[in-house]
Amino acid sequence: MQLHECRKAAARVRGYTVIELLTVLSVASILAAIAVPNFNSFRVNQRATGRANDLVADIHAARTRAVFNSTRTEIVPVGSWSRGWNVDLIDRSNGGESRVEINKRTIDSIDESITAVTGSEAVNLIAFEANGALATPTGGVVLHVCIGSPKGQSRDVVIMPSGFAEVRRESSHACL
Repeated sequence: MQLHECRKAAARVRGYTVIELLTVLSVASILAAIAVPNFNSFRVNQRATGRANDLVADIHAARTRAVFNSTRTEIVPVGSWSRGWNVDLIDRSNGGESRVEINKRTIDSIDESITAVTGSEAVNLIAFEANGALATPTGGVVLHVCIGSPKGQSRDVVIMPSGFAEVRRESSHACL
């Protein structure tokens, strides 16, 4: 008789009750409801940082090429800064002026905007002289990177007159 009672007790303990399953599912759904918006915000934040870092990498590459080749390099937008940019080496060795494309970066996203300004004026060309200093514009440049408007994430890429560039997380430009 004891063996029969042990089998009955074992049969009752094998599974979960419906209430236990519903409790676990409700806790999991609450955690998912909290995590999904935070993950989307994290993703937009990382895209803004990545795009700003792309700009800084190309700016440093253009400046390095200018110094290494003792010539001028230019970064020009592809239509607009939001669509991408080219890094061009300006070759003046033959008496004339020819452009050699070093790097081309295109952007295919509809929720990104990039604007370049110096003071309050728009900038359509960033150039570095052979010594690495910023040639155009002379007062420094701020590139505003905005991802996911409205209420998106923004970064400022600041190019000093010396040619040094850095990313600033506290953007002076709000995403619209």
